[in-house]
Amino acid sequence: MESQLVHLVNSFHAYAQQHPGASIEDFCRYQLAISNLDSQKSIIREDFSKNVLISITLGRLARFADMYTKKVLEHLPLSNTDDIVYLMILDRQDSPRKSELIQQGLSEFSTGVEIIRRLLHAGLVEELPDPEDRRSKRIRLTDTGRSLLYEIYPKMGAVADIVAGSLQEQEKDLLIQILGRLDGLHQEAYQTVKTKNLDETAGVFAAMG
Repeated sequence: MESQLVHLVNSFHAYAQQHPGASIEDFCRYQLAISNLDSQKSIIREDFSKNVLISITLGRLARFADMYTKKVLEHLPLSNTDDIVYLMILDRQDSPRKSELIQQGLSEFSTGVEIIRRLLHAGLVEELPDPEDRRSKRIRLTDTGRSLLYEIYPKMGAVADIVAGSLQEQEKDLLIQILGRLDGLHQEAYQTVKTKNLDETAGVFAAMG
């Protein structure tokens, strides 16, 4: 019993190091989810490393989600998921600079300019002069764009339900924690690595530990 308690304390210490600010409840949910996963049969492909499997799986899930989202976009003046992401950003922010919008959309500049051009042409956003910098433009949702976005939200909720599948609540909690941490790492490194080559990018992430 004492050894199990020591193991539990050590496990919580390791968890807290990886998840600063996590609560006891978070740790308990994590342990329950891990226990449930361990009790289920899973197929591990030994021809790939764990890192490669994570990358492949995330990529496949993104493609699945994109496929389901395209069903939402049928008969709508939107081309792809990026269009929805830009509208969602604008719904949360009043009128960011065009460059800020592109950066938050995680797009290449030329790609972001094309997305904004499409949204302008569809009358979903409008371009405004920047009172602080005459060389810049600001982008804002139009009433038409906001109405369309709010029409889409319930449908995107249905897409989210499909993507999450039949995962149990503890599994969802665990997945949110892990993916949130991974997203945070990439968000932290984004500005540093976006102009670097692959080797330099790998070095930045290696230094992050």
